[in-house]
Amino acid sequence: MRRGAAWSLVPAAMAAALTLTPGPVASAESEHFQVRGEFEAEGEQHHGEFEAEREHHHGEFEAEGEHHAGGRVVTMFSRVEAEMSLRARGLEPGEHLFLVLRDADGHDTVITGFAADDRGRARLRFRNPARSGHDLTFDFDPRDKRIVVEDDAGDVMSTGVPSGGPPVPGNACAAVNTGDVFFVADGGAGKAKARFRREEDCDRDFRVEVEDVAPGSYEVCVAGTSYGTFQVVSNGVQVEGELELDNDADQPGDRPFPASLPDPIGLSIEVRQGAGSPCTGTLFFSFTSFPDTP
Repeated sequence: MRRGAAWSLVPAAMAAALTLTPGPVASAESEHFQVRGEFEAEGEQHHGEFEAEREHHHGEFEAEGEHHAGGRVVTMFSRVEAEMSLRARGLEPGEHLFLVLRDADGHDTVITGFAADDRGRARLRFRNPARSGHDLTFDFDPRDKRIVVEDDAGDVMSTGVPSGGPPVPGNACAAVNTGDVFFVADGGAGKAKARFRREEDCDRDFRVEVEDVAPGSYEVCVAGTSYGTFQVVSNGVQVEGELELDNDADQPGDRPFPASLPDPIGLSIEVRQGAGSPCTGTLFFSFTSFPDTP
């Protein structure tokens, strides 16, 4: 004779707050036994407490000075994920801008650069963890700070984000240090090398150095995307120049490493002569696939 019982599985945290109430039991002469019951909530426990705590904020941008731009920022924080989305309007079509985090002491941290579309609008979305290739890395905490959109002349608009809510989920990265990697001299003269470092806390540093080429403007392109331009100059002894992007841009000549630019690992890198359009100048140096180890 086979005796069976019906069981329901619930999370351990919920099970501690529920009681099984026995239902009618079949006769001992029956071929089968059944146990039926209903769960009853104990105390003040309810299902909603098992959902992740979320903190939401909706903020409107305020135009600065004589600007007429506007937009909004929406943030969400929970114990397992965080998100910040930004929509801007009334910008100069095609204008290049910067998204800046400003603390109470007036210290600015550049988060990323972006461009307005041909209608003067822009949309950015930061997520941690990312859900798609369009999501930008959310490795900063905007709470209790001001989010500022800047152009080359100064502030365009800004808004504040209040404090409160769970901390931003911690980011963890695999540490990388490529050491110096030397490029192929496609232009037939000079030397160039690059180095990329990434720390376990996801701080990044990318440096490209060029020497013994004609003085002038040069551009670093990674997989067809411009990472910035720099000047090669003569100091009377050497002719050289460099571009360095660093999350902690605390040294003279360092520039912030925008979150919108990916790690160069596994991507082609080129050094081109500066031109009117990004990454269209004469090719001087290249490396087909930047390694993740020396």
